[in-house]
Amino acid sequence: MPLRSEATAVTEDEAKTYYQDNIQQFTQPETVTASHILLKTQGKTDAEKAEIRTKTEEILKRAKSARFCSPGQRVFRRSRSKDRGGEYTFPRGQMVKEFEDTAFGLQDGQISDIVETQFGYHIIKTTAHKAAGHRVLMRSKSS
Repeated sequence: MPLRSEATAVTEDEAKTYYQDNIQQFTQPETVTASHILLKTQGKTDAEKAEIRTKTEEILKRAKSARFCSPGQRVFRRSRSKDRGGEYTFPRGQMVKEFEDTAFGLQDGQISDIVETQFGYHIIKTTAHKAAGHRVLMRSKSS
């Protein structure tokens, strides 16, 4: 289909044809929204990791009995997601496997047990799942 200038109108049939011919551009993958608390273990000794694990267990107990992000607010000091309470929305294939499998496997509102990744110990709370699908074409004003 040739490009049109802004002044040229596109018919509804042309728009539908373009949509069907290019459906892959309108595909939205399954996503999950999850918050997490991370206690980093990279570069730590086994003794330090054991101490961090104990601290993570204490935070997990508090997280399961209180508002999720409140126990970890201090933990987020250097996290990219600290301004969002440790929250990410992501499709499959963007996070490390252990984190992703857990986040997609939890029900909305559920808090994980401790999840160990190459980065450290995570506590994950999934808040929303969004099924894969396609963005819908807008209907014309005359419809």
